[in-house]
Amino acid sequence: MDTSKQASLVNYARYGQKLDKPAMLGTIGRSRIEFIDSFKSDVFDKVCSLAASAPEHVRPLIEYQLQGLEQSKGYRPAFFFACAQISSTALDYQEIVTRAAVLHLFHESCLLFDDLFDQARKRRGRRTAHLVFGRVPTICTAVWAKEIGYSIYSEDPAIVQSLHQCTTDLIDAEAFQWVARNALRPTKVSNWERIARGSTGALFRLAAALAGLQSDEDVIDALAICYHGIDDLHDLLGIAGLGGGGNDDLRDNIPTLATCFTAVQSREELQRVVPECVDYLRGLLSLPLSARQSEFRPFFEEMAALLSLVPLERIGA
Repeated sequence: MDTSKQASLVNYARYGQKLDKPAMLGTIGRSRIEFIDSFKSDVFDKVCSLAASAPEHVRPLIEYQLQGLEQSKGYRPAFFFACAQISSTALDYQEIVTRAAVLHLFHESCLLFDDLFDQARKRRGRRTAHLVFGRVPTICTAVWAKEIGYSIYSEDPAIVQSLHQCTTDLIDAEAFQWVARNALRPTKVSNWERIARGSTGALFRLAAALAGLQSDEDVIDALAICYHGIDDLHDLLGIAGLGGGGNDDLRDNIPTLATCFTAVQSREELQRVVPECVDYLRGLLSLPLSARQSEFRPFFEEMAALLSLVPLERIGA
């Protein structure tokens, strides 16, 4: 196993007291912590294997995109694993790895489209794919990365439907976000939440669906909205936790969490209302979890840690 790929965004070491708990998937005999440490690596190895099967003129671009894979936070595969732990659907280990790889390639498809829409110049510290290969090859590769899931699971109607629903939600959110640029400010919180649920939330819901989890919508919703909101703040303040430093939203007048709290679209004014944004996100993170939902606790803790990176004192809080 390539140990350079093992770092996970989610700090499962907080569950050190469960070191003696065996993994509950298939016949894995390793401890839960050991399983989590290797899961991301196994998933990314599968992602690279699927990429090797891409069409001839797509393969160079997807391989370029995946060269920065070790820098990926691996949040979605880890979240998928948590959903699989809770779900009653019986899946063997290789099937879980394959489904997580499909989820991650869907995520890479979204990144390719996002970078193209935003005309972004950097992704994971390297030039974005559309600058290196061009617009049309990037679109073709993004479509392939999304469609590979349909190819693998063409005979599973439930998975096909979940992939279709994810695509529909992403398209709706992207189109609504673009139209909402011209809406009066402050942005309605409900409109921003619609964008967050549709873009970030679509992949969270896809993870749950691929794991066979048909419940816990409130928890999944809260995590997705928090992730989207923290990403907004990190971009606004140039914090590296979830990327950080992008000017695309401000340049394109995109609705962000901060635009819900002020009518003025300037970086200085948006930074001034960061404390209100933090209070809103803290409210979502206070959602009580049942004993059954304890698998999600590390994700709430990680969101709280990422939110704590926002330097309130620097902006007058």
